[in-house]
Amino acid sequence: MRTEHETILKVIDRLSASYSGRRADDYLACLAETSMVYGTGLDETCLGADEIRLHLDRDWAQSSRASFTLKNPRVEVASNMAWAAGDCHFEFAVEEGEGSLPGRATFVLVLVDGQWRIQHAHFSAPSGTEGNSF
Repeated sequence: MRTEHETILKVIDRLSASYSGRRADDYLACLAETSMVYGTGLDETCLGADEIRLHLDRDWAQSSRASFTLKNPRVEVASNMAWAAGDCHFEFAVEEGEGSLPGRATFVLVLVDGQWRIQHAHFSAPSGTEGNSF
């Protein structure tokens, strides 16, 4: 099972590297055919490769550099499905300057023709409040 965990984390690492390297085709190759991605913005709900590519294009048009790094991920595998989740760190450079912020990321993966692909990804930024749910 440990090998499957490592393989899944390599898929997520490839997704991260292709995002920061601005390689849309490589990013999309990490995804299942009918994948869905939630971003941190209110309007960032992307279903399928065309919408995900538009989201990538928008992110990259609004920044000169952008990346995310998954921290201490937890991975669980059940037959042909798996999930991974962890805190993450976003870094970016925009016209106004450079920045970073803490985040969270969750991935649901499916086994397609013997290869793990991301079916669903969800990126979020905590609200910044502690001790309160709202």
